Amino acid sequence: MALHMHSSHIIRKYFMTEDMLVLKLQKPDGFTFKAGQFVQVQVPDPEKPVFRAYSICSTPTDPTLDLCIKIVPGGKASMMFAAASEGDTISFRGPLGHFTVPEGIAGAHFIATGAGISPILSMIRERAASTLPMTLLFGIRSLQDVCLHEEFLSLQKDYPSLQLTYCLSREPNPPESWQKPGRVTTHLPKILPQEHVFICGSPEMVKEVRAFYMNQGIDKQQIHLEIF
Repeated sequence: MALHMHSSHIIRKYFMTEDMLVLKLQKPDGFTFKAGQFVQVQVPDPEKPVFRAYSICSTPTDPTLDLCIKIVPGGKASMMFAAASEGDTISFRGPLGHFTVPEGIAGAHFIATGAGISPILSMIRERAASTLPMTLLFGIRSLQDVCLHEEFLSLQKDYPSLQLTYCLSREPNPPESWQKPGRVTTHLPKILPQEHVFICGSPEMVKEVRAFYMNQGIDKQQIHLEIF
């Protein structure tokens, strides 16, 4: 079955880091999605339709549809987004994906690297006001790659059930208490019965973390993943 195409214009465009930007789009009338899902953006091509997948980082109730995009040098979609301006029209189809939070879980542990934070940000934003215990391990390279920290601090202040840790793989002595040296795989939390883990990022990280929890005897139904 063909997916319905949507068109929307860019309300705002800004960079979170030197290679990650956010597009805030006008949400099309009637467009609904679940936190963690993605859309496929159409990239102009004279020969054939080209689509690239981008996760939604806003929540289903937000007035805008926000996409988090990693700029890849020379990439067809990256070149389009780097040149895009506010007011430009973006065409996309979706939503798609099953990387979502099931109902009735006892706690959620989120593990992300790079642009993998995008769907997880949507999940956390949607559930921040609840009493659901949540932890986030966000793996980045260095202090220059820190993004979304002010937002997460605000969420953590208002909703103490969220525990935040940035894992800096190239910073042996990070200066703040919420920063830990090393990769996310060195700081993996223990998963208790009825808790679930959500993993999103590079293929190597996702496979390594999944294998770790499988070896710990965690039921595969408690492990959710998306590869970027």
